[in-house]
Amino acid sequence: MERPEYRHVTPTSYAEKHSPFSSHQLIIDAVPSNSMVLDVGCASGYLAERMAAKGCTVVGVDRQSNESAKAACSRSYEADLENPAWSPEERNFDRILFADVLEHLRDVSILGRSKAWLAPKGQIIASTGNIALWFMRLALLSGRFQYGPRGILDRTHVKLYTRATFRELITEAGFRITKEDFTVIPIEKLAAALPSLTRPAVFADSLQYALARSRPELFAYQFVIQAEPNV
Repeated sequence: MERPEYRHVTPTSYAEKHSPFSSHQLIIDAVPSNSMVLDVGCASGYLAERMAAKGCTVVGVDRQSNESAKAACSRSYEADLENPAWSPEERNFDRILFADVLEHLRDVSILGRSKAWLAPKGQIIASTGNIALWFMRLALLSGRFQYGPRGILDRTHVKLYTRATFRELITEAGFRITKEDFTVIPIEKLAAALPSLTRPAVFADSLQYALARSRPELFAYQFVIQAEPNV
């Protein structure tokens, strides 16, 4: 789904998510220590900082320059991610991250082009929200489809994915999916505001994760895919 009326909107500034079932944590866990990493859509560099702490060398790229990202990355590019002519000078990346970024792009050709930037055994890691989440289905049944400042219906999203269409996006770009994981509806901020809810929040997250693994099309908040180029 494309929303040309939001072309003037500045992208939302997202904060790092710390839940063990969040996309950020799943991505961090999926990156081996001491890897060479390209973080596409690196924002303020919160993922880059965590990966650098694991001994990784991180190259970041985003459409807007950010001082925090520059500090966290060994090199930081300012570039239009939809420009088919752009590519990093570096090559042989062990991992290339597309963390919650593809839904912001009309032209996703960078996904296919990234195959040429990978090391021989390199992989991409990509995540996106699930538009078919049970909560979204109930909202549609009640006649609500309201864009907002963040989340699955972030007003800067120009494409929305189900599990099937996101997997299709990855495979049509020339990749073979090697692993898939799922995230849960984030309630960590509520627990952070009310410490008494910490234990119930941990239990709720564990329950959500079990449901997401059993019926990802219905219960997964986000999909996190690892994939390698087809040979």
